[in-house]
Amino acid sequence: MKNILLIFFFSFSCVYLYGQAPKLNKVSHRALNNYIVFINEVVHASNIMHQDFETVNRQFHLYLDNKKDSIIYEKLEVLNNYDYFAYLPKDLLQNIYNDNLFLPYQKKKKPLELTLNINEIILELDSLRGELAIYTKNQYYKTDVNLEKGYKLLQRVEVLYLDLFALEEKVYWSLENILSDYQIEVHQPTHHQVIQLMAPTIKSSRALIKTLKTDDIPSNLEQKCTNLERCIQNLEQNRDQLLQQIPKIENSNFCTHRQYDQLLYKAKELLAAAKAWKQGTVPSKYTNLFHQPHHYLFNFDWLGIYNRYDNGISSIFNQYISSTKEFQLATYEIPPIFEVIQFEKEPIHNNTDPLQDTSSSLENFASNNLIFLLDVSASMDQENKLPLLKESLSDLLELMRIEDKITIITYSGRAKVVLPPTSAEHKDEIITIINSISSKNSSDVDKGLTLAYESAASSFIPNGNNRIIIATDGSFNIKGKTQKLIKKNTRNDIYLSAFYFSPKEYPHVKENLQNLVVLGGGRYCYVEKVNAQKILLQEAQSVRKKQKSN
Repeated sequence: MKNILLIFFFSFSCVYLYGQAPKLNKVSHRALNNYIVFINEVVHASNIMHQDFETVNRQFHLYLDNKKDSIIYEKLEVLNNYDYFAYLPKDLLQNIYNDNLFLPYQKKKKPLELTLNINEIILELDSLRGELAIYTKNQYYKTDVNLEKGYKLLQRVEVLYLDLFALEEKVYWSLENILSDYQIEVHQPTHHQVIQLMAPTIKSSRALIKTLKTDDIPSNLEQKCTNLERCIQNLEQNRDQLLQQIPKIENSNFCTHRQYDQLLYKAKELLAAAKAWKQGTVPSKYTNLFHQPHHYLFNFDWLGIYNRYDNGISSIFNQYISSTKEFQLATYEIPPIFEVIQFEKEPIHNNTDPLQDTSSSLENFASNNLIFLLDVSASMDQENKLPLLKESLSDLLELMRIEDKITIITYSGRAKVVLPPTSAEHKDEIITIINSISSKNSSDVDKGLTLAYESAASSFIPNGNNRIIIATDGSFNIKGKTQKLIKKNTRNDIYLSAFYFSPKEYPHVKENLQNLVVLGGGRYCYVEKVNAQKILLQEAQSVRKKQKSN
């Protein structure tokens, strides 16, 4: 049996290597969806644990506000509890190991690595629940001033939920990438057509839900609603023609008619909720609570429509794929957000390099060679991130001179120069390029930095302000080779600054980016709407003109 598997694997690899797209078979399809099944069970576990963290956070607050005399928390078993799972996450992880053999050799490593990172996150979340249980049961909080140690545990929880959100998206993108290399065989044309109609609805629903992660109503919410509305219209227009070709099975949860109509109903429910949010309508039950209203809307209402809580959109779609056995990639559920609320007011934010009042002019400042390295991963598609940077860049251009040059490089999957070194004289051309930039998939910062330094060197201005500005919304690790590249160029007067875009300045991201700019000799800045324009101007004013000697 072992020899047969090896022969199969060798033959499969040869077909893949020599350019003939293989047909997707049953075992490879199962291997791909094993990842989705595991991720969704992890999300389910994270939802159960989320309730514990929210409860502890509230109790911390009430204790410090002298409204509770003690903090009570008992950790219950989650990850090994069959009351919560039909199949335990650890067993589903083993399924991934077993079937990963049947995926293309060159590409199967990426989703496995990312999935192991996800597994580490859920294990650490469970471990933190244990630490909180010890902290409260032994009443260590009694001697912990302002519950500093307790809040530190919760702050780590907040980071892990953000990481979980980002990692599962990356796993899904890597699986889509693998699937694109196959020829997909259609077994039942009508069922295939139904799936092709449902799939855009899933994607649009997911994109819409992500807009609620922050309390600001994003500028692209209208477009997200329009996209979902179109998907709903397509489902309605094609319903009768498609469903009349499929027998109706009364009183069956797996009846196509029933699943189709349920998904349509849920999509309309989500669209109505999004439109209400856009108009500023907030359910009264979510006002004057511990968190801002968007926190509860996202975690309970919107995720309830999409996740499995109430047989949501994703569950219906995945059940349909499973029941029809069509070779389609299942979809992933969305984890909740966790936000630490501390009793004491947080200090007003100050950047590492405090902003000083500066003149809104570049007179007496050296010529600029500014290379903007933009993270255009999907998570940057929020009003206070990429759109804010684009707006601020356009404002800066109004002050820049003919001798000033600007370069724009994006990195997402692969690094790309979207604007070669260009004089600020060509403002209209530059603004057109800026406005065309859109967010995509996952990022490769090493490739982006390498290309940025190549561009900076080729357009170097002696005695000028030669500066790379990386704009991102998250932390990352860079290779040793890239670190050496940064240090070398710092000695050659090419500097690196980092702009951090996020609704909140997370300590681990701040530390990561600060370490980066120490290598690059630039500055770290947390960018918000109130300071974005000023921060960009300050970067352009980093080097003064050298005075000519008599």
